[in-house]
Amino acid sequence: MSEKKNKKPAFDSIPTVSNSQKNWMEWILFLSVAIVLALIPLVYDTSVNRVFDIGKALYLKLPIAVIAFLWAFYRLTERHETKSYEPSGTFALPLLMLGLSSVVATILSIDPWMSAVGVYERQFGLHGLLTCIAAYFILTSTMKNKTDSNILLFIVLLSSAIVGGYAILQWTNHDPLGWFDEPYGKVYSFLGNANFAGNLLALVCPLSLFIGYTTEKPFIRNLAFISA
Repeated sequence: MSEKKNKKPAFDSIPTVSNSQKNWMEWILFLSVAIVLALIPLVYDTSVNRVFDIGKALYLKLPIAVIAFLWAFYRLTERHETKSYEPSGTFALPLLMLGLSSVVATILSIDPWMSAVGVYERQFGLHGLLTCIAAYFILTSTMKNKTDSNILLFIVLLSSAIVGGYAILQWTNHDPLGWFDEPYGKVYSFLGNANFAGNLLALVCPLSLFIGYTTEKPFIRNLAFISA
């Protein structure tokens, strides 16, 4: 009799890391970008009177710019056994077109400096957009298999679960940091703005629910439901 192979539900290989195809530099680049993106929702600067926008923008742009420089240097100096790097991923072409059109729009803008730097209260202009595009290409070029996807999903879930967990504490009037003193009002967690917190959790919610209902690991299931 042929035995049926049990299909492993999503996330049941987290966080097993065994990938001979990825070298140490690619691991550093991949994990660095993933960790930076996961930490952005959690970092804040209370000295900025604008929902932490400038602080979060700086914490995103500066590390990703350094990582992008290292990535470009690595790609230029690496001895490739295969053909040179070609942008991959579903959103590669749209993002390249977005980046190019944004550069052209900035050059033709009535205020190129403002378009490049962004408004003073957020400072997330063209260079901020190009930072996000660079992060996408670094990730897609260093993700080799399903294990990499699982690690990235785990990091995203963990970050959003912390955001969601803190929002629950605020809503129940148990804010450990003492920022939120209006129970049952609009909670904002570490984002400083209820709309930003809601947008982040809404983006992760479908993925969290899917993983929560398909995984057999209790820890991952609880993490997924908290982040949803």
